[in-house]
Amino acid sequence: MGAEQALVRKVGVVGMFATLDITKTVDTEKDTTTIQIDNVGADLNYTYRYYNQSKGKNDYLVIPFSKMESKYLSNYESVYNEFSNVLKKYDNSINITPLPTAYAN
Repeated sequence: MGAEQALVRKVGVVGMFATLDITKTVDTEKDTTTIQIDNVGADLNYTYRYYNQSKGKNDYLVIPFSKMESKYLSNYESVYNEFSNVLKKYDNSINITPLPTAYAN
C-alpha cells in the first residue's frame, strides 16, 4: 500500500497537527542568538466527510483521535495505532497524543 493510499480511509483522511516548544535565547554580550526546539509532538486527526442535507453538499469534520468516537471511524483504535507506529518509526521521541483513556489499549 502506497503512502497516499494508506492515508485515505473509507470516508476520510488521517492527518496530524504538529506540536513543539521553541525557545529563542539572545545573548547581547556575545551577540549570538540560539533557537532550541523541545517537546516535539503530534496530535493525529481524522477528517470525516459526510453529506450535509441542509447545505445540499458534502461537509467535513476534523476530529482529533484523542476525541474520536466509533460513529466516525469504527476501527479508529487500529488506525491510530497504525499511524502512531509510522511516526515512531521516524522518531521514537515524538510524543503522540493518546486515545481517550476509556478506549486506550
